[in-house]
Amino acid sequence: MVSLSESMVKNTCIVLLMVALLSACASATVAPTETAIPQQPVATPMKLLATSTAIQLPFNDKNVEHEYCQLPEVRLLASEARGMSEDEIAGKLMELLLDYFHSSQAPDYCRIDGYRIDNVYYDERTPYTTLQPRGDFLRTVQFSVKLIQVPSFWMGWPGEIDTQNWLHTGNNVAVFRAADGYTMQFAYP
Repeated sequence: MVSLSESMVKNTCIVLLMVALLSACASATVAPTETAIPQQPVATPMKLLATSTAIQLPFNDKNVEHEYCQLPEVRLLASEARGMSEDEIAGKLMELLLDYFHSSQAPDYCRIDGYRIDNVYYDERTPYTTLQPRGDFLRTVQFSVKLIQVPSFWMGWPGEIDTQNWLHTGNNVAVFRAADGYTMQFAYP
């Protein structure tokens, strides 16, 4: 029986110690915490006003040629490219491409009234992008085309249309070297 009472004493001691510990914790001063509730912004109703636009292009309702608006294959001969930088080669290839859309042989849906190459540069982020195709070199070409009608192939391009109906846009160009010159394709992620 002695051993039973010793184990009871041990258990009683442990229970008393636990009670003492809990009562010490319970009597400690606890500082209440405050949580700031963020104020939700009150949405003010937006008043939309109709504004006139300076873009005044004729509407061609017979314009159903969108499936014929394929990008032509352009080639810059090696003899013409001699002494040109990679930027100049990419710009010249884009000019050759835009020449087609500026000609009467282009369908109405694709035709433009003019174009200009605004900037050609190497984007330093290019090695870290997933642009395809890669080509022998990549350049970013910013250009503008003068629109002639609605609907238009060019209306699907990102950019800004100014008050004279010039679409300012651009794209990445993959340039490929061949034995007789250079070709290009647009590069996309």
